Amino acid sequence: MATNIYQSKRDRRLYLWAAILIPLIVLAGFARSYYLKGFRGW
Repeated sequence: MATNIYQSKRDRRLYLWAAILIPLIVLAGFARSYYLKGFRGW
């Protein structure tokens, strides 16, 4: 557990970046095969 304010700010920033990047990576991975299927006619 974070005991000081700097550690908790760093943890919060890490979790924020993870919450943003992980869905983007998943979206990019499935975009070609699933989400863009209707646009390209695959």
